[in-house]
Amino acid sequence: MSLRKYTYLWLFLCLVLTYEFLMLNSRPMDGLLGYLKANVPDFKSLNLSPEAGRPISLFLGWSGIGVMLLTNLYVLRKRLPFLKKMGSLSGSLNFHIFCGLLGPTLIVFHTGFRVHGLVAISFWSMMIVAASGVIGRYFYVQVAKKRSELDKEAELYEKSLRELQKQAPSIAAEAWEKVKIAALRFAGGRVLAQPKMTPPGFVTLMSVSLLGDLRLAFSSPSLASGMPRGTRNVLRQYAITKRRALFFETFKQYLGYWHSFHIPFAFLMYIVAAIHIVTALIFAV
Repeated sequence: MSLRKYTYLWLFLCLVLTYEFLMLNSRPMDGLLGYLKANVPDFKSLNLSPEAGRPISLFLGWSGIGVMLLTNLYVLRKRLPFLKKMGSLSGSLNFHIFCGLLGPTLIVFHTGFRVHGLVAISFWSMMIVAASGVIGRYFYVQVAKKRSELDKEAELYEKSLRELQKQAPSIAAEAWEKVKIAALRFAGGRVLAQPKMTPPGFVTLMSVSLLGDLRLAFSSPSLASGMPRGTRNVLRQYAITKRRALFFETFKQYLGYWHSFHIPFAFLMYIVAAIHIVTALIFAV
């Protein structure tokens, strides 16, 4: 499943959970669980209290930690040879991200939006892991292809632009160069005439790259009058590929930093969560 579909599924589940949470705290019988309790025999004895330690809270807690543990399938797939043949790596990453979003969401509703004591350490570690996971996904996309592959793709797009240029001989070569540079700027890249430019810092890198992606999501690079049909799409692909090649080494470096930040918080989250679960089971709290 694509990440877009996983995202839609997560948003839908968020809406369902939000509606049920509001109903359970105001009009329990008007929610879906209330309907099941009133109409399905197996649910007649269901306790609709959203309080900690009650069936609904416990179900959300166990489901949340279970989904969070599923995120490790992606890690195991990368390290265990016999798992590498199970689906594509990108598909496993998409599932990893979905579980990384859904798990914390279930835990948030499990807590009733109230955290304190030792469990707060696990909760906030989880939130940091989830948030940094979104950033990590963006880093991964930028370096998913090798630098040599990006350079080859950019060359192919430049070749396509030269073919389009032949279809409009009345437009000067300088105009085409200006359009290419403007497209690169539009996509968040730097001017290629600056080969010795200083690598951008993290804030600058993320700002120009994300703004470029947002522009490309809702618009396209501008063209000079008279340029052939199809130029805009080729120019768009050229700009995004060239930008990724331009920032490849910097993003690769930050991806390494990201791993050093993301993984320790994940370990801390699981350790404190395990202490919380053991404590809850022993003392029934």
